[in-house]
Amino acid sequence: MGMFSTIVFPFLIWLFNKFVKIIKIKRFKKLLYREYVLKIKGIKHEELKKYSSDSIRRLNYLIEKELTYFNNDVQFEYIRAVEYTNMLFFSITEKSKSTEFRDVLKVPIEVIEDEKREKD
Repeated sequence: MGMFSTIVFPFLIWLFNKFVKIIKIKRFKKLLYREYVLKIKGIKHEELKKYSSDSIRRLNYLIEKELTYFNNDVQFEYIRAVEYTNMLFFSITEKSKSTEFRDVLKVPIEVIEDEKREKD
């Protein structure tokens, strides 16, 4: 019985700690997704560049000033998740700089208005 308890109980404690660590990481990733990524859906193109640069600034602050002093066993995974989100916003900023956005809904209205002017 003594040999069984020396093997099983530490394994159960390790398994429980591993499970808690995975849950903490998933909750932090959901937090980043909810607070940063989901807010992109309702933003217009003109505001998207400002929002993404502001998010990059806030995420850099989170890494430099808060997560580096966070003494926990999931610190590395938190920093990785923030860096991934930061990379997402950086790529959005680069894409918005390189491509010209054209609203497709404005084109039919402008065409209709031009046709009305030509008829008059």
